[in-house]
Amino acid sequence: MGLNDSYRERLSIFDLTVEEVAEDYGLPLEYVIDVLISNGVEEPVYPNDVLSSRVKDSRKAEVLEALSFSDAIEIGDLYLQPTVAEIAQANGLASSQVLAFLRKEGFEAPLGPRTRIPPQHIQAVDEYIAKFLSRFRSQ
Repeated sequence: MGLNDSYRERLSIFDLTVEEVAEDYGLPLEYVIDVLISNGVEEPVYPNDVLSSRVKDSRKAEVLEALSFSDAIEIGDLYLQPTVAEIAQANGLASSQVLAFLRKEGFEAPLGPRTRIPPQHIQAVDEYIAKFLSRFRSQ
């Protein structure tokens, strides 16, 4: 265990960044972001945001409970959706095109191309890509 590990063990979870919490708890980064948003943190949430600067005192107990009692394997299975970059690459598009569509649909994609597309947006993204590509195939 390095000096940095020992130092982090003494910190409150709220002194860590979103990414550090995900690493320390073995949770998908997207899940930690979802927990924060569902507990009143305004979007977008970035990996380098420190929890104490984003989570209201009145919501800290709920956030702590949600993160502490989460089954990392079970939650990991829920976050198997493809990333923006994977969807774009598989369809010969630029990540920026898929990101622009998601933002137009009201999804911020806080991790940029590394953002996993939430299940509720997968069908819309598939339809967008099909329409987008059909314009080129019909020419």
